[in-house]
Amino acid sequence: GSGTHFPIYNTEFGFQTNPPQAQCQCVFLSPTTAAYYLNWSEYIEFVNPRVRSDAQYLLYDAPGPPGHVTTQSVFSSGLAFLSGQPKATYAAFQLPLYLPSTSTSSGHALTVWGQVRPAPYAQRDSGSQQQVQVQFQPSGGSWTTVSTATITNSAGYFRVPVTFPSSGSVRLQWSYPAAFMFIPTLGSPVLTSRTQAITVH
Repeated sequence: GSGTHFPIYNTEFGFQTNPPQAQCQCVFLSPTTAAYYLNWSEYIEFVNPRVRSDAQYLLYDAPGPPGHVTTQSVFSSGLAFLSGQPKATYAAFQLPLYLPSTSTSSGHALTVWGQVRPAPYAQRDSGSQQQVQVQFQPSGGSWTTVSTATITNSAGYFRVPVTFPSSGSVRLQWSYPAAFMFIPTLGSPVLTSRTQAITVH
C-alpha cells in the first residue's frame, strides 16, 4: 500500500525463442520477433526514470540433459544458440534500435532511439567521441546514411529526430575505432542493428 515509487532493478530479462525447440508449455517467439521485443522493452525502461538497471539473461542458450537443448527445457533466452551461432537478438542487443512511431507524413521527422553499447568503452580507450549512423533504404534501393548522431550519454544511448524521404527501412551502423580493428576476437569491426520498416505518407 506504499505510495513510494521505489527504484526498479531489472536483474534478469530476456525472451525465449523457438528455435531451439523446447519441451514445455511456454510462450516462445521467433528470434526476429524477440529482437524487436528486446529493443522495445529497453526503450520502455529508458523512458521510465524508476528503472535503474537492465541485465540480459542469457548470453548463450543453456545446455540441458542429453536429448534436450535448454536447461530443464525452459531457458532459451540466450542471444546465441548453444552452438555459438548468434540469434537475431545478438545484434539487437549490441546495437538497440527502436522508433516509438514508424509512420509519419512527408516532411515530418520520426524519433529514432537507440544505443551503441560499446561506445562508452570505445570512447574511454580511444579518447574520441563516438558517432552512430542512421541509415535508410527505400524499397528496392541501397542503404545510405541520412543522419549521424553523436553519443553523449554515459551508457551510449541517443535519441534524435530524423526526416526520411520516403517509406522504406531504417537501421543503425557503428564502427569500432581504428585501434580496435586488429583484435582477433572482436569479430566484425562494423556493427549493424536490426532493420525497422517505416511508412511516409
